[in-house]
Amino acid sequence: RAIAGVIQSLYIRIKPPGLPAMRRHLPLLILCTSTLRVSSFALVCRGKALGGVRGLAASASPASDALKVLVFLGSTRVDGPPRPARVGVRVAAFVERSLVARGHSVTIVDPVDLDLPLLRKPHFAYAQGKAPEVLETLAGLVASADCYVMVTPEYNHAASPALMNTLNHFGSSLFSFRPSAIVSYSMGQFGGVRAAANLRPFLSELGCLPVSAMVHVPHAHEALTPDG
Repeated sequence: RAIAGVIQSLYIRIKPPGLPAMRRHLPLLILCTSTLRVSSFALVCRGKALGGVRGLAASASPASDALKVLVFLGSTRVDGPPRPARVGVRVAAFVERSLVARGHSVTIVDPVDLDLPLLRKPHFAYAQGKAPEVLETLAGLVASADCYVMVTPEYNHAASPALMNTLNHFGSSLFSFRPSAIVSYSMGQFGGVRAAANLRPFLSELGCLPVSAMVHVPHAHEALTPDG
């Protein structure tokens, strides 16, 4: 589908716990396409909920503005130190809540709950309809989304291996001609900027070209509460 190219930067004011004098402004990218549809995000697979996928739908939104946003979470570290272990859950919750508040339907793909194995056979290598149920359902979610948000930590100057493993299970034909946004974070001062830069060419090759503006969240464990 054609991309309208309408991008709005929304600035959210956050008061981090323990830092009452500071206010952080995080740009939240709203990605708009020229052909928009409104549909509740039914997160089911043959009548059963898909583990690893959760989402919220806007209670009310203008038909011309609502987007289906698929958020890929890259965090799989469930224990520390350092603690808290899953800072990415906070970042993803903030993205989800902010988008839903603006009338969009959001689904989060969590690799911990999803529990995909290391890539051995991608979805497109199976005969049509013969892939494992989890891959078939995820493929449907990817194909039906209007845009994507990648939430990644930084490991060794690179994006999360768990995020890359999830995305590598699918071909570019499912992602093509839809925009993506990158949200990186860290518990340090740089907010995962090197991981974000590393992720840009990867997303371009998938066909979901990332917008030029990116969101970096330094000291994410202080800037965001557990519920985002």
